[in-house]
Amino acid sequence: MNTTVVDNHAPWLMIVISLLIMMKEFQSTSRYASPWIVSIVASATIMIYWISRNRATYLPGIIILVMFISIGNGYSLYQWNRAPETGECGIILPETTKYNTTQYALYRTYYATTLVILSILCVMKLDKIDIGWERGKHTLVFGLPILMPFLTELGNDLTGAFTENTINPESLLLNFATGDSAVKIADNWAHFAMTLILYLILMLLAYLNSEGLNGRDESMKPIVIIITMMVFFSFIMKTIFIQDCSLRQDKNIQSDTTESTWPCKIEKYGGITMLLLLSLLTALIYNIPKNSYKFLTFVIVGTLSWAISATLMLTRE
Repeated sequence: MNTTVVDNHAPWLMIVISLLIMMKEFQSTSRYASPWIVSIVASATIMIYWISRNRATYLPGIIILVMFISIGNGYSLYQWNRAPETGECGIILPETTKYNTTQYALYRTYYATTLVILSILCVMKLDKIDIGWERGKHTLVFGLPILMPFLTELGNDLTGAFTENTINPESLLLNFATGDSAVKIADNWAHFAMTLILYLILMLLAYLNSEGLNGRDESMKPIVIIITMMVFFSFIMKTIFIQDCSLRQDKNIQSDTTESTWPCKIEKYGGITMLLLLSLLTALIYNIPKNSYKFLTFVIVGTLSWAISATLMLTRE
């Protein structure tokens, strides 16, 4: 197992994420003990992880990273239930409840999964290329989960400048994935199931073609296609996959016009903290040796994140 990538990036990402969460606790909680508990737990976790790196087996470090990412994700998701119904959006962590809906959860799931797959494919490809900048190239790739949402939203703004109706990537995806963003998924489950299967097949084909596992030579084309789709998602969906009737205002899942500000655009992805956690998750999954274990790790982190978020909601005062 190549542990160098995680060793170089994980501790620093953990420190930054912990500091952001501590800042949030010190600013928002009325209980003076809460931020100190968060600080102590985060500091102890990072220290234990640093010690585990020097052991013969890397399993303790992997387990600590899984728990850290799961707790961080759960905490970030919990902010949508903790935040007031009105107020300004938060670019670091969620500050409103605007994006605490099933529709936005579905959008984030699709987007985060694609981001992780893209980042892993990129770093696996870069490992086979000697560019004389080993540490820097991994830093660049693990920065994709932070960079791509900005590029997606910028591409949406450019497309919207030439469109009469207000458009956004989440509404376009929901109208495509469910057939109608105004209809519950359960009421049109067949359409949702087919688009989900299509998405999974496309991601599998991207992996097979990128690694040359389908009898062909390895290729950069799947990576280029995924990046193009994510950056120009709104333009591609509007011009190819979505009919004009799906661009009407009643098909728009945004609740108000203030969501066009950059803090709101980033909050719907979970804020910078969530994007940093995705970067850490990418580094972790990349260092898992077997593909089946990579998938299992992704599922475990997702399940634990949801469980921790739900537990925090149940124990909320």
